[in-house]
Amino acid sequence: MLEHTIKQIEQTKKSFQKQSYPYKTIDIAGRSINYYVVPQTLNEDLPDFVIRISNNEAYVIGISNSVPEQLQPYFVLEEYIEFMEKGIEKENCVIEAEQEVIAIIPQTFKKDYLKKRIALFTKELILDKKQPDKYALGTKGRQEFENNLTYLKAELAKNQ
Repeated sequence: MLEHTIKQIEQTKKSFQKQSYPYKTIDIAGRSINYYVVPQTLNEDLPDFVIRISNNEAYVIGISNSVPEQLQPYFVLEEYIEFMEKGIEKENCVIEAEQEVIAIIPQTFKKDYLKKRIALFTKELILDKKQPDKYALGTKGRQEFENNLTYLKAELAKNQ
């Protein structure tokens, strides 16, 4: 998991704008968060992906258009909490962000959300092992993802 420069963040925003990707603002859990809806073709190997380019001061988030519209705000919220509020260096930032989202997601969406998140983290761990330079989780990130998978699977078992 990488921290990015302001230049990288701005370049990503400009690229998304140039491609005319839909830009959305959501008000959720007391936060106002901006994000782009990007085509799944940007990363065909990773279904329902989220792109996060950020540092402690700025961010750009893109979410795959394959994520159902009703789940997009919750995927985006998790990324925002994890990287903008908890911080990239904080231990357990992934699980803590996920816990906040699961606490507020409507019960009608929870099971689908959990299944999609489990699939996303499982696939990204596999891809990171094959292409560590592209996915750049690093040892800490892989451990965070594995811990989060255990948590998500336990939550899904409670919601069956």
